[in-house]
Amino acid sequence: MTPGSRLGALLLLAPLLAPRGDGWDFLKQGKPTFARTAFQNQLKRTPDDVHARAGLAQAELALGNADGACEMLLACVQKDGKDASARLGLARAFLMRARSRVAIGRGEEEE
Repeated sequence: MTPGSRLGALLLLAPLLAPRGDGWDFLKQGKPTFARTAFQNQLKRTPDDVHARAGLAQAELALGNADGACEMLLACVQKDGKDASARLGLARAFLMRARSRVAIGRGEEEE
């Protein structure tokens, strides 16, 4: 086998060796960065998928971005109020934001 053909074979196998899976599976495994990438790729294919957008927000929440997750989840709940994962994530995001605001002394403001 020549070096060029080995490289070609590796390039053909590269997509098979890349991490693949559903974003929800990655969240369950505790890999929010992989989940965020999976949800972003899914949203490129289907931009109106509320469940995938809620998953992206859950991944952002797991990465510590409570403000961004809260905005995305609120939009998801307003668009489709029947998505239980979006409603649960929104509650978690509000709690995380409230904890951080109380911890830094910004708890006196109206939300």
